[in-house]
Amino acid sequence: MKPSTKFGLINAGAGVLWAMIMYVTGLNRNAAFMWIQFIALIIPIICIIQVTKIYLQTEGNGFISFGKAFNLAFKVTSIGAIIGAFYHFLYLKFIDPSYVDYQMNLQLEKLQERGMSEDMIEKQITMIGKWMTPMAQCGFAIVVGIIMAAVISLIMAAIVKKPNPDAIS
Repeated sequence: MKPSTKFGLINAGAGVLWAMIMYVTGLNRNAAFMWIQFIALIIPIICIIQVTKIYLQTEGNGFISFGKAFNLAFKVTSIGAIIGAFYHFLYLKFIDPSYVDYQMNLQLEKLQERGMSEDMIEKQITMIGKWMTPMAQCGFAIVVGIIMAAVISLIMAAIVKKPNPDAIS
C-alpha cells in the first residue's frame, strides 16, 4: 500500500473516531463545537508530515517539490474527506437522526434572532430543510471536504516543501 493511501486511511479512521468521541461526549451539540472541531485539523497535519517524511527518506533523497508535497497531502486529505462524508451520512441516517432536528432548531433560533417575520422564517426553514437530508449532507460534505483538502494541502505543501537546489528548473 502506498504511504499516501495508508496515511489517508489513518486520517479517515482518526477523523471518524474523533467524530464518534464528539457524539458520545455530547460535544457535537455544544455551542463551542465549531471551535472544538479545529482541534481535529491536527489529524491530517500529522498524517501529511508522516507521508512527507517517508517520501523524503525513500524516493525524494531528502527533497520534495511543492507539487509532489501537494499531491501527497491532497491524497491523504481527500481520502479522509470522502470517508468522513460517508461516515457523516451513516451518522445522520442511522446513529443520530435527531441531529438534523437539532441543526434545524439552531437555524430557527438564528433566524428569529434576526427579527425575521414568521412567514420569512417558514420559507427559509423549508429551503434549508431540503439540504438537511443525510444524502444532501453527504454530498455537501464531499464538496466542502475536497475544497478543504485542497486548502490544507496547499498550505502544508508550502510548509513542507524542500526543493533540491541542484535540480534544473
